[in-house]
Amino acid sequence: MKKGIKKILLTTLGLFFVMLGAIGAVLPIMPTTVFLIIALWIFSKSSRRFHKMLLNNKWFGSGLRQWEATKTISRGSKKKAVLIIVLSFGVSIVILHHRIGLQLMLVGIALTLLTIIWTLKESREIIMRKCAILTMDKLDDFIVYDKKIDIPMASLGWQTSHISWHDKTIDWNQFEAVIIRSTWDYQDDAEAFMQVLSDIEQSKTILLNSLAIAQWNINKNYLREVEGKGADVIPTIWLEEFDFSDIARYFKDFKTDQIVIKPTVSANSDNTFWLKKDTYSAQEKLLSESLENRQLMVQPFISAIVEEGEYSLFYFAGKYSHCILKTPKQGDFRVQEEHGGILQSIKPSKDLLIAGNKALQAIPEEVLYARIDLVEHEGVYKLMEIELIEPSLYFNLDEKAAERFSEAFVDWMDKI
Repeated sequence: MKKGIKKILLTTLGLFFVMLGAIGAVLPIMPTTVFLIIALWIFSKSSRRFHKMLLNNKWFGSGLRQWEATKTISRGSKKKAVLIIVLSFGVSIVILHHRIGLQLMLVGIALTLLTIIWTLKESREIIMRKCAILTMDKLDDFIVYDKKIDIPMASLGWQTSHISWHDKTIDWNQFEAVIIRSTWDYQDDAEAFMQVLSDIEQSKTILLNSLAIAQWNINKNYLREVEGKGADVIPTIWLEEFDFSDIARYFKDFKTDQIVIKPTVSANSDNTFWLKKDTYSAQEKLLSESLENRQLMVQPFISAIVEEGEYSLFYFAGKYSHCILKTPKQGDFRVQEEHGGILQSIKPSKDLLIAGNKALQAIPEEVLYARIDLVEHEGVYKLMEIELIEPSLYFNLDEKAAERFSEAFVDWMDKI
């Protein structure tokens, strides 16, 4: 009961300081940042929901995430906050001169606040370097972990801004770097997306991964080249166009009752079909509408995807970071969380690491980030994809992954 009351009181106090911070956004004399930092600290003790909301706030979130990383504020902000508290509480105490109890309470609150503010560490003036995190307009239907890098990036002197690739008002020259991340709708207009990447690379900013890598990786035809360099790739039939009458032949060619057909330019398993020999004919209309005018790839369905799962290995600047196992929900073959997939962090076997490294070596240039997707088939780890444009890096499944990524990025930029 006491804990519940304490939580309510703290949350109310936190909201009070949010209100003061909001007033400060309009009245320059009010120290907005300090009040929001106090609210952030209070919410960290009472409300995870409000704490998260403040950190993700569109206007103040970046500065608060920097505070979370460095735990410092400027001396000027401290002095301004002290002045406001002394004046506001002083006036209230004078007005309540006939209420000794309330005066003492206000004195106690004021002293507590002054102590908290004065003990905050002071920061030197630091000019943060700017990095854009390239995303998309609407992420409501997706699970994104890219904001987990904001705090470690800030601690290393980099301010991150999450910007949609659709935003035509952005001057990319204001950033030192742009990192492609959750652009998960690019397949709807791949040409426009590649033009945006080209515009970024032609500006003064550094695009990561590079335009050349995006051009190489956007069409899964790259798997032919990788296979030629010795990587074990799932057997594939490559098609320039879709013809429903040819599907029966693919079952025969692969000597299987189940196949997968999908566009060579796709993301999130969009327009990917798991076909069974006995039932595929009922999908003729859907297949024809979804796959017409597209380059396609056909593969035998690998049962290990649903029986064991799909492995993903992550590399930052060529160094292994972490590994996960993705398992689809019952009756499905798609392993993404958005489709009900179950994900878990695992320690990779020696053979899995060897297969991942072999695929990594086939990439035509060094990259900041890479995700290697593999599945075990007939005792061999087969390469499914090398994701170099917008793979989820699942920072949530390894507590050090976001930090390793940020350090790799900073090292990369320092070498340029």
